Amino acid sequence: MIASQSIEKVVRAFVKGLQEGDIPLLMQHFTTDAVIQYYEGGRCETRRPADYFANLSRFSRTAGSDCRIEGIDTLGDVAHAYVSYVQSGRAITDYLALQQVDGAWKIASRSFHADPLGDALTPGRQAA
Repeated sequence: MIASQSIEKVVRAFVKGLQEGDIPLLMQHFTTDAVIQYYEGGRCETRRPADYFANLSRFSRTAGSDCRIEGIDTLGDVAHAYVSYVQSGRAITDYLALQQVDGAWKIASRSFHADPLGDALTPGRQAA
């Protein structure tokens, strides 16, 4: 399996775990020292996956929408994936940094933005 297919498999499993509230599924796709950053109340919050997902029960478990993988960039053992989907009435945009650990792709960090449906911002990519 080529790298982008392996990464896509991890990203889709991650989104499925979020939508189903499946914490064990989510946790198996993160590195042991991963971080999650998100914006809430006008400030950036940083959590470890286990701490963040402990609050996952506050979100309704809905089938959500299929995730759209907007892009995957890889270089050696690191990659970035940009994905969007709908969950619990919110438009979610995730930026996932992945690394290869013992031959398997794992999420090393997740930064995301969530907006109520209809109020979602349109993310844009810019060349450096």
